[in-house]
Amino acid sequence: LNVMDILDALELDFDVVGGTAHCCGVYQFQEADLPTYERMGHRTFQRFGQSGASKVLTWCPTCTKNFDELEKDVEEPSFDLGHVSEFLAANLDALQPRFKAEQPKRRVVIHEHQGIGATVASIRKLLGAVPNLELIDLPQDSGFSYACGGQAAKFKDREQAIHRALVMGAVEQGADTIVTMYHSCHRALAGAEAIYPSLKVVNFTDVIAEALGRGGHPDYYQLYKKGGAMDEAVAAARGFLANNGVKIDENAVKSLTADIFNETGVGGPREAFAEAFTALARQS
Repeated sequence: LNVMDILDALELDFDVVGGTAHCCGVYQFQEADLPTYERMGHRTFQRFGQSGASKVLTWCPTCTKNFDELEKDVEEPSFDLGHVSEFLAANLDALQPRFKAEQPKRRVVIHEHQGIGATVASIRKLLGAVPNLELIDLPQDSGFSYACGGQAAKFKDREQAIHRALVMGAVEQGADTIVTMYHSCHRALAGAEAIYPSLKVVNFTDVIAEALGRGGHPDYYQLYKKGGAMDEAVAAARGFLANNGVKIDENAVKSLTADIFNETGVGGPREAFAEAFTALARQS
């Protein structure tokens, strides 16, 4: 939603595609199911070309890697391909004049990952242009993995140490905000406020959209991970489930609780989520 807000602010003509119909096939790739991976990834890549778009922007880091490093070797695309952060940084001259001058003061640490093009440099460039935002440099093990989770999750101790060092280092440096690059990183770090109430965790697109006077979308996953009051999150979930004709049972809640709280990262206790959504399941 933030990216759509930003592209709207730039008055660009764009379409949004996603879901299984436009998957890069990462799960099949990780399970070594190469025939299925090749069908899915190549089919999606061909659909991009058939769309007639001159440029395809990726949001997911795995899609960025798979399409840019694998599919481009199979078939030369008829379109430019790149991560959305690089596109926005390249168009900062058009973006920056649209920033609102009155922005909250922020002392920001970026949770950095090397390995995908110029995403770190692009995000630093974007955030550096936001009024009243100060970037704080913090030494990080940014070369460990191109994103949190995925294959990196097989090395839980190291990934957990990276997350803890990041959060503690940000607090020690007087930062009030951690900015994530990717959605898997955001899942891992979104609950840090439960332990460090003075520290906010947002995605870089949150900052840019808000600088444009847009954004402000609720982060329900963060409410889950913080482990506090669940009323707002449950109300939203009830609406989403009803609108899509989905019912959940207590076993599904147990599985979902494990998925959310067993992954590496920083967060609050799981009990509030488990109790609130178990109650919701019993009402279904």
